This record gives sequence, C-alpha cells and structure tokens, in this order.
Amino acid sequence: MSENLTLKLFDILESRILSDYYDDEYYLKEKDISEEFNVSRTPVREALQLLESNYLIKHSGSNKGYMVCKLNTDDMVNIYDLREILESFSAKLCAKNISEEKLLQLNEILILEEFYIKNYNLEKIVYYDNKFHNTIHSQSNNIFLERMLNQLHHYTMHYREKSYKSKERAELSFYEHKQIFLAIQSKDSLSSEKMMARHINNAKEYMIKTTG
Repeated sequence: MSENLTLKLFDILESRILSDYYDDEYYLKEKDISEEFNVSRTPVREALQLLESNYLIKHSGSNKGYMVCKLNTDDMVNIYDLREILESFSAKLCAKNISEEKLLQLNEILILEEFYIKNYNLEKIVYYDNKFHNTIHSQSNNIFLERMLNQLHHYTMHYREKSYKSKERAELSFYEHKQIFLAIQSKDSLSSEKMMARHINNAKEYMIKTTG
C-alpha cells in the first residue's frame, strides 16, 4: 500500500513539475505535501527521493526542502536529440518485427488521429499521438529501449501538448505519422528509421521555435 501511495504521489508531483504548475525554484517540503494529501511523511519522502533521482528536484541542504529543477530549452533539445536516435532505431526494429495485428492497430490509430484533428479535439490528438509512438516502441521487441523511450516521451508531454494547440502542427505531425506507417507496413526498416528521425527532428525544431 505504501509503495502504491509513493508512486501516486510521485506521478502527481512529476506531472506538476513538467507542466509548470510550480514557479521557478519553488521548494517542495515534506510537511506541506503531507498535509495537502493527508498522508504520512514516509511515502512523501520516498516520492521526493524518486523525483530527485530523476533530476526533477534538488535538495537544498537546508530546511527549505527540495528545489524544483525545471527542464529548460537546452534540456529539451538534449531529450529530443536522444529521442531522435533511439526512436528512429525503434522504428527500424519495428519494421522488422511488427505483427499483422499491430499493423492493423497502427492503421486504426491513424484513422482516429485524423478524425480528431479534423474535429480538433486536443485531448484525443495527444492521446493517439502517444498511442502511435508507444505501439512502435512495443514492437521493437526491446523492453529496455521501450522503457527509455516511454520515459523520454513523458518528459516531452507538456511541450507536445502545447505544440498541438496549433492545428497546422497537428496536421503536419499526422502526415509524418502516415509516412512512418507506410514505411513500416512495407517492412522497409531503413525508410522507417529515416522517416522517424525526420519526424522527431521536426518536432524539436518546432519546440525551439515556439519556446526559444
């Protein structure tokens, strides 16, 4: 039970940090969090330690608590650079390994993504964007690669949500998804790798343009 509570607190606090809920250099204190969520300090302390191990907070060395370490544009560029390398490799592996069932699922995801872009439902656009990428990660048949990519995706969630507020960017992303799908469907691993690398690089450039 304590472990589940720790993870729940971690998820809530991580989401707040990544979505700019807290101001720059905001201090998280065990006592305040414990009182806010009406829980003991033990799961709070454990959640804070997890956040620190993920470089999202830093202990102040005083009674101020843990200082929030927000990801800046340079951090995000580094994350997108990693995504470009790892995710293009994942697409390459996916083209070799994907099952017919998962190919059908990818196609269904694209159909729904296109529908929600046309009707502009931001929540659903983000949901199916995630589902498209996560399906490709899972079909790499490399659990360690999948875990790393899921974590990197999580870090960029806030920026991707902001980018899809532009319908034009959402439409371009969908077009790129379609090209990736066609390459995977053709079992063309090199084209799949190339298309995915271009897709992630375009997302990075858009992020720099809109936040720099």
